[in-house]
Amino acid sequence: MSARARTKALALAAFIAFPAGRFLAAHPDLFSAAGAELRHQETLALRDLRVVRFRQHYRGLPVEGSLIAVSLDGAGHVVSVSDESVSSFGDLPVTPRVDALAAARIARTQGGSGEPRAAWAKLLVLGGAAPRLAYQVALPTGLDQPPRLAYVDALSGRFLGWRPAAVIDALPAKEVLR
Repeated sequence: MSARARTKALALAAFIAFPAGRFLAAHPDLFSAAGAELRHQETLALRDLRVVRFRQHYRGLPVEGSLIAVSLDGAGHVVSVSDESVSSFGDLPVTPRVDALAAARIARTQGGSGEPRAAWAKLLVLGGAAPRLAYQVALPTGLDQPPRLAYVDALSGRFLGWRPAAVIDALPAKEVLR
């Protein structure tokens, strides 16, 4: 067995060891799509429940907008499941025809600001009824502009739109004001 296969087998064993993972693995017809895998994203403790969230990945790429949340009671029994995963990817390719810098330039021409070379672009799959390979692009913004993310089709280069960006790890005020 190769090192990669061994690593995948260990990851699968750890995944199935969680009660939520065991539940999902026991129902593959409900929570799987060809070429996709579920990866543990986070576990939250909410009152008497644990909510275990899984993100779908397709051929190694994260699927934006896909999330499965399994709620467990204190004894580890499944009490609810919320599923926003993609059920079919068809023959979606995962090799982009547009590179990341070109995607940043396209985003800038659609109302973005900042230098495209200072942007970051993440290749992913946009979930939904018709999944597509896309770049999520964050261009640098000024302090007077709310952060937002652009989406550019990684196969055609077509601009798909903007979404507000959530600031998850904001610096504490004392760090910003130094």
